Amino acid sequence: MWDPSTGLPFGAGQVGFVVKIPRDGGGYDVLFAESKVPLHVLARLHELRLQKTFIHGLELIGILAPYFCPELQTAFRDAFVIHFGDNTAANGAAINGLSRARDLSRLVHYLQLRNASQGTKLWIEHVRSMANPADGPSRNNVSVLVERHGARRLTFVFPELLGFLGPSHATGFVLPAAH
Repeated sequence: MWDPSTGLPFGAGQVGFVVKIPRDGGGYDVLFAESKVPLHVLARLHELRLQKTFIHGLELIGILAPYFCPELQTAFRDAFVIHFGDNTAANGAAINGLSRARDLSRLVHYLQLRNASQGTKLWIEHVRSMANPADGPSRNNVSVLVERHGARRLTFVFPELLGFLGPSHATGFVLPAAH
Protein backbone atom coordinates (compact mmCIF):
# COMPACT_ATOMS: atom_id res chain seq x y z
CA MET A 1 0.00 0.00 0.00
CA TRP A 2 1.24 3.49 -0.81
CA ASP A 3 -0.40 6.73 0.27
CA PRO A 4 0.83 9.88 -1.49
CA SER A 5 -1.19 12.25 0.71
CA THR A 6 0.75 11.95 3.97
CA GLY A 7 2.71 15.19 3.71
CA LEU A 8 5.98 13.22 3.62
CA PRO A 9 8.33 13.83 0.66
CA PHE A 10 7.57 10.45 -0.95
CA GLY A 11 4.31 9.59 0.78
CA ALA A 12 4.07 6.55 3.03
CA GLY A 13 4.05 2.86 2.26
CA GLN A 14 3.37 -0.41 3.97
CA VAL A 15 4.20 -3.86 2.65
CA GLY A 16 3.37 -7.33 3.83
CA PHE A 17 3.24 -10.96 2.86
CA VAL A 18 1.41 -14.13 3.85
CA VAL A 19 2.83 -17.63 3.46
CA LYS A 20 1.25 -21.02 3.92
CA ILE A 21 3.82 -23.69 4.77
CA PRO A 22 2.87 -27.40 4.71
CA ARG A 23 3.40 -29.27 7.99
CA ASP A 24 4.88 -32.73 8.17
CA GLY A 25 1.95 -35.08 8.60
CA GLY A 26 -0.59 -32.72 7.00
CA GLY A 27 -2.05 -29.29 7.48
CA TYR A 28 -0.46 -25.88 7.10
CA ASP A 29 1.00 -23.06 9.13
CA VAL A 30 -0.16 -19.60 8.08
CA LEU A 31 2.52 -16.98 8.66
CA PHE A 32 2.70 -13.27 7.87
CA ALA A 33 4.89 -10.21 8.18
CA GLU A 34 4.28 -6.53 7.63
CA SER A 35 6.22 -3.30 7.85
CA LYS A 36 5.99 0.38 7.17
CA VAL A 37 8.39 1.28 4.36
CA PRO A 38 11.32 3.35 5.64
CA LEU A 39 11.62 6.75 3.99
CA HIS A 40 15.16 5.97 2.77
CA VAL A 41 13.82 2.98 0.79
CA LEU A 42 11.30 5.22 -0.98
CA ALA A 43 14.04 7.78 -1.58
CA ARG A 44 16.27 5.09 -3.13
CA LEU A 45 13.46 3.90 -5.42
CA HIS A 46 12.94 7.52 -6.47
CA GLU A 47 16.67 7.98 -7.07
CA LEU A 48 16.75 4.98 -9.39
CA ARG A 49 13.67 6.16 -11.29
CA LEU A 50 11.60 9.29 -10.82
CA GLN A 51 8.38 8.00 -9.32
CA LYS A 52 4.84 9.21 -9.90
CA THR A 53 3.74 6.30 -7.76
CA PHE A 54 5.66 3.77 -5.67
CA ILE A 55 3.10 0.99 -6.07
CA HIS A 56 5.07 -1.25 -8.45
CA GLY A 57 8.29 -1.05 -6.43
CA LEU A 58 6.48 -1.74 -3.17
CA GLU A 59 4.63 -4.68 -4.71
CA LEU A 60 7.95 -6.09 -5.87
CA ILE A 61 9.42 -5.62 -2.39
CA GLY A 62 6.40 -7.60 -1.16
CA ILE A 63 7.39 -10.39 -3.55
CA LEU A 64 11.03 -10.26 -2.37
CA ALA A 65 10.42 -10.05 1.36
CA PRO A 66 9.50 -13.66 2.23
CA TYR A 67 12.75 -14.92 0.74
CA PHE A 68 14.74 -12.73 3.12
CA CYS A 69 12.71 -13.50 6.24
CA PRO A 70 15.02 -15.32 8.69
CA GLU A 71 12.27 -17.65 9.94
CA LEU A 72 11.57 -18.90 6.40
CA GLN A 73 15.12 -19.63 5.21
CA THR A 74 14.93 -23.39 5.72
CA ALA A 75 11.39 -23.63 4.34
CA PHE A 76 12.44 -22.07 1.02
CA ARG A 77 15.81 -23.79 0.61
CA ASP A 78 15.64 -26.14 -2.40
CA ALA A 79 11.84 -25.75 -2.42
CA PHE A 80 9.24 -25.37 -5.14
CA VAL A 81 7.24 -22.24 -4.27
CA ILE A 82 4.00 -20.96 -5.76
CA HIS A 83 3.82 -17.22 -5.15
CA PHE A 84 0.60 -15.25 -5.70
CA GLY A 85 0.71 -11.53 -6.44
CA ASP A 86 -1.93 -9.05 -7.52
CA ASN A 87 0.23 -6.50 -9.36
CA THR A 88 0.79 -7.46 -12.98
CA ALA A 89 3.81 -5.14 -13.43
CA ALA A 90 5.62 -6.57 -10.40
CA ASN A 91 4.62 -10.14 -11.29
CA GLY A 92 5.73 -9.68 -14.90
CA ALA A 93 9.11 -8.24 -13.92
CA ALA A 94 9.69 -11.09 -11.45
CA ILE A 95 8.64 -13.74 -13.99
CA ASN A 96 10.69 -12.26 -16.85
CA GLY A 97 13.69 -11.50 -14.65
CA LEU A 98 13.98 -7.95 -15.93
CA SER A 99 12.29 -4.62 -16.35
CA ARG A 100 13.08 -1.45 -18.29
CA ALA A 101 12.42 0.47 -15.06
CA ARG A 102 15.75 0.67 -13.17
CA ASP A 103 14.21 0.30 -9.71
CA LEU A 104 12.19 -2.77 -10.65
CA SER A 105 15.11 -4.27 -12.56
CA ARG A 106 17.36 -3.96 -9.51
CA LEU A 107 14.77 -5.56 -7.25
CA VAL A 108 14.13 -8.39 -9.71
CA HIS A 109 17.81 -9.16 -10.09
CA TYR A 110 18.11 -9.36 -6.33
CA LEU A 111 15.15 -11.74 -6.19
CA GLN A 112 16.71 -13.94 -8.89
CA LEU A 113 20.08 -13.96 -7.15
CA ARG A 114 18.56 -14.75 -3.76
CA ASN A 115 16.44 -17.61 -5.05
CA ALA A 116 19.33 -19.04 -7.07
CA SER A 117 21.56 -19.00 -3.98
CA GLN A 118 18.83 -20.75 -1.95
CA GLY A 119 17.87 -23.23 -4.68
CA THR A 120 14.29 -21.90 -4.57
CA LYS A 121 12.22 -22.64 -7.66
CA LEU A 122 9.67 -19.84 -7.88
CA TRP A 123 6.41 -19.89 -9.83
CA ILE A 124 4.38 -16.68 -9.76
CA GLU A 125 0.64 -16.62 -10.38
CA HIS A 126 -1.69 -13.65 -10.56
CA VAL A 127 -4.43 -13.35 -7.97
CA ARG A 128 -7.13 -10.70 -8.02
CA SER A 129 -6.58 -8.03 -5.39
CA MET A 130 -9.83 -8.86 -3.58
CA ALA A 131 -8.62 -12.47 -3.14
CA ASN A 132 -5.07 -11.58 -2.07
CA PRO A 133 -4.53 -12.42 1.61
CA ALA A 134 -1.37 -10.27 1.67
CA ASP A 135 -3.48 -7.14 1.21
CA GLY A 136 -4.43 -7.36 4.91
CA PRO A 137 -0.87 -7.02 6.22
CA SER A 138 -0.03 -4.38 3.62
CA ARG A 139 -2.94 -2.33 4.94
CA ASN A 140 -2.15 -2.93 8.62
CA ASN A 141 -5.12 -5.28 9.04
CA VAL A 142 -4.17 -8.78 10.18
CA SER A 143 -7.17 -9.61 12.35
CA VAL A 144 -8.73 -11.99 9.79
CA LEU A 145 -5.47 -13.89 9.36
CA VAL A 146 -5.02 -14.29 13.09
CA GLU A 147 -8.65 -14.99 14.03
CA ARG A 148 -9.65 -17.30 11.15
CA HIS A 149 -6.34 -18.98 10.37
CA GLY A 150 -4.33 -18.73 13.58
CA ALA A 151 -1.61 -16.93 11.64
CA ARG A 152 1.67 -16.20 13.34
CA ARG A 153 3.67 -13.00 12.84
CA LEU A 154 7.20 -13.23 11.44
CA THR A 155 10.02 -10.75 11.25
CA PHE A 156 9.78 -8.43 8.26
CA VAL A 157 13.24 -7.84 6.85
CA PHE A 158 13.96 -5.22 4.26
CA PRO A 159 16.80 -6.99 2.51
CA GLU A 160 19.92 -4.95 1.93
CA LEU A 161 18.37 -4.04 -1.38
CA LEU A 162 21.14 -3.34 -3.83
CA GLY A 163 22.72 -0.52 -1.96
CA PHE A 164 19.47 0.69 -0.37
CA LEU A 165 20.90 0.04 3.06
CA GLY A 166 24.56 -0.73 2.42
CA PRO A 167 26.44 -4.05 2.35
CA SER A 168 24.36 -7.18 2.59
CA HIS A 169 24.64 -9.09 5.81
CA ALA A 170 21.69 -11.32 4.93
CA THR A 171 23.12 -12.71 1.70
CA GLY A 172 26.86 -12.24 1.80
CA PHE A 173 27.01 -10.32 -1.48
CA VAL A 174 26.66 -6.73 -2.57
CA LEU A 175 25.75 -5.51 -6.02
CA PRO A 176 27.02 -2.16 -7.30
CA ALA A 177 25.00 0.97 -6.54
CA ALA A 178 23.32 2.98 -9.31
CA HIS A 179 25.39 5.58 -11.14
